[in-house]
Amino acid sequence: MLQSLFSEPEESGVRRAKGGPRLAVCADQPYVAIPIEVSLKELGRAVALFGELRGWLAERAAEVAGPPFLRYWTWDDGGGRSGIEVGIPVVTDLVGDGRVFGDVISGGTYATFLDDRFPDGLTEAHRVLREWADRRQVQLDAMEEAGRTVWCGAYEFFLADPTGHPTLRGCPTELAYRVRSETGP
Repeated sequence: MLQSLFSEPEESGVRRAKGGPRLAVCADQPYVAIPIEVSLKELGRAVALFGELRGWLAERAAEVAGPPFLRYWTWDDGGGRSGIEVGIPVVTDLVGDGRVFGDVISGGTYATFLDDRFPDGLTEAHRVLREWADRRQVQLDAMEEAGRTVWCGAYEFFLADPTGHPTLRGCPTELAYRVRSETGP
């Protein structure tokens, strides 16, 4: 299993119940990604891009720093298209080439949830995490734009190589939503 980017907040003193959501922290983390719009039924097309990204990194002798992920900018579980990035964390900042671009996962506090129901239970897993945050009055970092929710930090990390799961079924994932800062977005 690949190592998570997230750790327990030092000041919390609280451990999560096995398998339940929790608050966790991560440092700024550079990554490279390819953007794509797909429906939830087409997520396999997005996951297939991990191979292209690995090849791009190998050509540049760039070192991977964590598990591959999908970053959700918009989410449409009603059959529409979701705007996502297919990404891989890297050790140092990299400049893209037009198709691949470099960016940074913003450090801070995240609401996280480990799940192994990908892809069939994906919508349910996201719902569980968002409802957990709502019940605890944890504000997830998002904004409304043109009638859609745009997530400022919603990720799904694959804790096992997704290319090793041809159907993606049962691939362990860690969902992570950035928590809105009290001092601003």
